[in-house]
Amino acid sequence: MVPHTQVHHALDTRRVILTIAACLSLIAGIVLVGLGAAAILPSLFGVIGGMILILFSSIALIYLYKKTREVDQIALEPLPEMISKDQSIID
Repeated sequence: MVPHTQVHHALDTRRVILTIAACLSLIAGIVLVGLGAAAILPSLFGVIGGMILILFSSIALIYLYKKTREVDQIALEPLPEMISKDQSIID
């Protein structure tokens, strides 16, 4: 398990916000397609717009899932291990 750092916390927060936005967009797309198909919104643009929202939302959710898997697999090395023993931090 990768240690939870401030970088991970910032990425998690960003991912949560983007996931919520993508889910809301997906719901809006489904509603638009449903309204267009039910002829409540008798416009082809409503159906097409809803389909585009669904497509972009799905792509965004897949992208976020892949990025989450990538970031979680990267092991961050702690700073002290990156600095050699004979080297000072303030060189």
